[in-house]
Amino acid sequence: FTGRKLPLTEADVVVGFAPHVTSLSDYYPFGSGMEGRTVPSTYRYGYGGHELEQDNLLDMGDRWLDSRIGRTMKLDKYVDDYQWISGYTYAANNPLLCIDIHGERIYIHYQTESGEDAKYEYGSGLEVPNDPFVRGTVAALNRISESPNVSDRLDVIISSDLNVTITPYFETQYHAAIASWKDMDGVKQFEVKPDQEVKFNMNLGLQEASTGVVNPPFISLWHELGHLYNAITDTEGFVNRHDQIYDSKDVSCEDHVWTNEEERVNIQQNEWPLAVESEGFERQTHKVGGRSGVVAVKTNGPLSTEVVKQ
Repeated sequence: FTGRKLPLTEADVVVGFAPHVTSLSDYYPFGSGMEGRTVPSTYRYGYGGHELEQDNLLDMGDRWLDSRIGRTMKLDKYVDDYQWISGYTYAANNPLLCIDIHGERIYIHYQTESGEDAKYEYGSGLEVPNDPFVRGTVAALNRISESPNVSDRLDVIISSDLNVTITPYFETQYHAAIASWKDMDGVKQFEVKPDQEVKFNMNLGLQEASTGVVNPPFISLWHELGHLYNAITDTEGFVNRHDQIYDSKDVSCEDHVWTNEEERVNIQQNEWPLAVESEGFERQTHKVGGRSGVVAVKTNGPLSTEVVKQ
């Protein structure tokens, strides 16, 4: 469905509205479309929220499902946790009540020359598209993956059950998507949602005003991915630290420069190791601009410390 409403008229008088249907499919239990009960469409997603790659073959993220036989092409990585069923089953052989989790991917979002939305899967082994943002982001991720200090943390993100999309933006930022609820005992629980988005400006670095030292844009990308790493490994702790906000005007509090406790922990534990090995600077604040001593600068690329004068 789209947001459009199609008017229903009688004698040239609008008496109601009908939804605008762009795609309609009825499925057999494991996802094969029913003949005669499917409206052809260019929409690529459907059964279980998975992407249809070709007839009867669904892309689940970590595995592919053949909907004709209800089996996957690859062994479930969690097979040891479900030894009572085959590791090639889908949704525990109960697709009416369950869907299989998907993930283990970092997607880089871009637009083709014709203006169509597209995405490239980092680490897929496929040829990198001739797109400046994709190539720049791949270079930034490769640099992070080569780090002796933080590469293992990037691996945690890649091997998680999340789909992480990196999109171009005028600044680099990440807002964690966290679900929360109370269990039967009234205790609040937290869970990182399966789809996460990180926004990246591959030409925006940080410069220490007093020394002129520049932290290239890939360090800022890792800063935001560091938040995601923290959320994955300690979701409740991440939420609590994020909610521990410091008054930026209360100079009597030595932590007022950090915005919140999560920023302090992330900068010191995730950003600093990468900055040091890259001959950058260890910033002592989360603030940028003003009297913070840190300024945003345009660089000559995601790995570059060369400042481009504007």
